Amino acid sequence: MKIGSNHYPIPPEVPESEEPFWQLELAKKKGFDLIAAPTRLVHADPEYVARFKDKMDETGVSVEFHGGMTDYVAIAQAKPGEQRELMASLRATWRVMERLGLSVCRTIANARIYHRFSEDMPLAQQLELTAAGFGLAAKEAEDRGIVLAWENHMDYTGREMLQVIEEVDSPSLRSGVDTGNGYTVFVDPLDDVEALAKYTVSSHLKDMKVMHVPQGVFRPPWMIVGAAVGEGSVD
Repeated sequence: MKIGSNHYPIPPEVPESEEPFWQLELAKKKGFDLIAAPTRLVHADPEYVARFKDKMDETGVSVEFHGGMTDYVAIAQAKPGEQRELMASLRATWRVMERLGLSVCRTIANARIYHRFSEDMPLAQQLELTAAGFGLAAKEAEDRGIVLAWENHMDYTGREMLQVIEEVDSPSLRSGVDTGNGYTVFVDPLDDVEALAKYTVSSHLKDMKVMHVPQGVFRPPWMIVGAAVGEGSVD
């Protein structure tokens, strides 16, 4: 198992072009195994990416990429030419990952356009189309040796995601479970973890706190906020 840091404040004196290299050095000093990939890498030129790869090798720190918020429902409904455009962000990320020798790419489904509370499309239809879109993406990812780690990102429950993952039935679609986001879809976060554990290849270890707030008219008497691990409501 590798332990890493998702985000860390970067001092203002660090030049923007040097931020990714500073992050690797900091991770090494703190004993982390990996960091979240700096977004500038996706559109960097090959020489910059090669320099970053050398720094990865020097520090022994790996990187986890995020393919962004991809609308898999739209991919399923699109014509082949349109599918290429909708997957452009994923492909750009995969190309850099290949240069760096990496294989796990986190992803968020449907760009927050669709979710289990959306009124634009019934949940069952969302999950059906999401599975179809993931099926197309996973096929290409598998050809490239890439694994998509789908994060439960305030959209679906772990059991709904499990349904999609098992329907797609591809080694290139797995879970990137977040241990706090279950509260945002009104389930115990541990239920998400239990549902997705079998397919999890990456995790965001996060705590969230359910805080009491004065009850207003037609409003629940609580709200969800981020919390330091061990100080929130996640068991």
